[in-house]
Amino acid sequence: MPRANESIDVSIVNVDVFVTDRKGNRVRGLTAADFEIRENGRPQPISNFAEYAPEQRRGSGADRRDIPANNPIAALAEAPQKRTIVIFVESTTLAPHRSKTFFDSLRQLVREHVRPGDSVAVVSWLRAALVRQDFTDDVESIVQSLDELEAEMTGVEESGADSLRRQQEFLDEFHQDLVEEGFPVNLARITSLGAMSAAQAELTYIRRKAIALKSFMENIAGFDGKKIVIMAMHRFGEYAGAQYFQGEVPTRDRGLLDTRRERESVIATANAHNITLYPVYPRGITSTPRANAEDSGGNIFLVDQEADLRRFAADDLSHLNESAALYEMAVATGGMSATGARNIAGLLPRVGDDLDSYYSLAYRAPATGRDDQRSIRVTTRNRDYVIRSRRQYTEKSDETRVRDLVTANLVQETPGGSLPIEVRVGKVTDTGNRHLVPLTIRVPVESLTAREDGSGSFSVYLASGGGFGILSEVERRGQAFTAVEAKAAGARTGYFTYEVTMRIDPDSYRIAVGVLDDVSKEFGVGRVAVALEATK
Repeated sequence: MPRANESIDVSIVNVDVFVTDRKGNRVRGLTAADFEIRENGRPQPISNFAEYAPEQRRGSGADRRDIPANNPIAALAEAPQKRTIVIFVESTTLAPHRSKTFFDSLRQLVREHVRPGDSVAVVSWLRAALVRQDFTDDVESIVQSLDELEAEMTGVEESGADSLRRQQEFLDEFHQDLVEEGFPVNLARITSLGAMSAAQAELTYIRRKAIALKSFMENIAGFDGKKIVIMAMHRFGEYAGAQYFQGEVPTRDRGLLDTRRERESVIATANAHNITLYPVYPRGITSTPRANAEDSGGNIFLVDQEADLRRFAADDLSHLNESAALYEMAVATGGMSATGARNIAGLLPRVGDDLDSYYSLAYRAPATGRDDQRSIRVTTRNRDYVIRSRRQYTEKSDETRVRDLVTANLVQETPGGSLPIEVRVGKVTDTGNRHLVPLTIRVPVESLTAREDGSGSFSVYLASGGGFGILSEVERRGQAFTAVEAKAAGARTGYFTYEVTMRIDPDSYRIAVGVLDDVSKEFGVGRVAVALEATK
């Protein structure tokens, strides 16, 4: 069992960069010398560099640029990176022409850009998340899940005017009830309360969506390669429920309905795990260009132009509220956004280009051993180029990295690390609403490191789940040992044996385990299947 030596830890920070000219055309053939990276405003020497291009996807590898022998910058990889794609769609009703255009463009993206070895998942949201297709590279299975979503979401859209009319009908009934009961009535106050109630309900749903999005991103945090999330949102505006206030939330209510905290938490999670977001708004702008017979009163041919202008203004402001929030999330993570099915159909081929054609840069940063967020800015020598990249880097502590790997291991098997651990499952016991699962974890004594005083310890991380989106919290448990105990264990079996019984949900069928040497910071991960059918 070796002893610890003092060392200086260094983190390698990877940044994917997309470069286009002013017309949106991809710029190819740049070298590391064409870029500059700044962390918290300070220039950082580029230590690793690679260009990925479509030719590599077809297997030629022609676009990997040879690095001269006297150039210290090495290419990151010869082969194209694996890609992880999450398609997150908020269920709503889209008119047939919008629905077909939107889903046709998604299917085209999948058919043209998903390759063997990629991982694609489809998730829908309607007050709760539902995994429609777990991670796969089977194009036809992905397309089928999109077909099913399209069928569910195609119908007659509710316009902004319809929504406001329903709200007004509720308020009219409420007003009438108050009058009949003899209460003093303030119509303006009633209207304000009704709008605020609807807006606060929407804020609750936005918060739940943010939590779900972050959970799914944390699921893939430990995945290698390129990671993107396509977010098709119905409501995730700067202010919740702006449409209930004619598109613009009153100043006095903005603090209560501001979604900045939710947006920033989604951005921070994406950047912490090097995930690029592509938020889109399929509904786009909707409008009621003419008043209907009910709104026009007795003369259906009399058009109230001022009312029409108010409707147009409300529609525009509601659309701006949604699009501005999505654009902010895209820019902060290096992605792109669009609103309206036709514009999204024009955007998704560019998302496909992002999957195939980009630069991967890296620099070395001293590791603090803490979860520490820093700003990143990438520029090129040529100021005519347009650069997209993530804006933040989060250094992860050793514990956070192991937690990420344990979570990822529940979804897809990840590399086991340098610590060769063994995990075995005992007999599962059914207790009704939970299952008791005994685990035996063996850690090689010779792989652990002791401190100068002969003491040592390792941490065990445990989580259970049933596929993408179904996972427990990661539990941490510690085990200390002495040199005498290590010597005795080494003489007997060569292993420390750690036994624990987990209580898991009946929907869970897999357990992931991570072990971190608290001294050397070496780690190992593993996972086991749980035979729940044996309990029946």
